[in-house]
Amino acid sequence: MEVKTIDGVKVAVMGERFDACSADEVQTAINALIESGADRILFDFSRTEYMASVGFRIMLTAAKQLTNLGGGMVLCSLKPLVNEVFQTTGFDRVFDICDTEQRAILHLMRERCDSA
Repeated sequence: MEVKTIDGVKVAVMGERFDACSADEVQTAINALIESGADRILFDFSRTEYMASVGFRIMLTAAKQLTNLGGGMVLCSLKPLVNEVFQTTGFDRVFDICDTEQRAILHLMRERCDSA
């Protein structure tokens, strides 16, 4: 997972596969972001071709941590197969999902303005 900052928003660019092999690395990176003070994170899935159930567990845990901090998260740029999995499992109704990184950043910035 690569992390970058755009307009003050932490953007976690997910890898090609979000499965048991990558889960520990992703969890560690998310924890480090939160511990460093990030309370709003954008998860960019533009590179992700496959997501296993462990990925959903990690995303749910991150959402709970960020909500407890008064923040939130948005997912963006889901590829068709990953998007289909989100829809089939109902997680598309659990997470805020935007089609582009730019829209997701605006969504997070709007939430920040609304909560201020």
